[in-house]
Amino acid sequence: MSEAFDIYDLSPMIAGDIGICPLPRAPADFAAISRWQADIAVTLTTEVEYPFADFPDHLAAVSGHWLPCPIPDFGTPEQDVSDLVSRLDHALRAGQRVLIHCLGGRGRSGMLALRLLVTQGQEPQSALADVRRARAHAVETDAQYLWATSAQN
Repeated sequence: MSEAFDIYDLSPMIAGDIGICPLPRAPADFAAISRWQADIAVTLTTEVEYPFADFPDHLAAVSGHWLPCPIPDFGTPEQDVSDLVSRLDHALRAGQRVLIHCLGGRGRSGMLALRLLVTQGQEPQSALADVRRARAHAVETDAQYLWATSAQN
């Protein structure tokens, strides 16, 4: 039995809106993303996790901009993502809506959402509590927490 597709909204915590969700697979999932009206959708899954070949086209069609940032499951970025974090931070400060997804919508998605809240000035433990209030069990590993709360990344 698959998990219901929900977008977990962190909007009250920041100027713009952050939503995190699992990997969209079905037409109804993409319709939910379209209704959420993401200005930017960020995919944190690797290509082997895509549910079908033209997945990027489907996600790009229901969001303003689609940004891939492949990260291994339970992992942290293996590449420099400072430009991505900066772009998303600026978008949020401008009041835009940023949707972040990974496979389950917890580990990698929660990690990037936490990073954005910390970048916006929230204290790390408070930001983690906010992310987990929106999405239980978000940020699944110590390494993800350390990456999200470290100013060196």
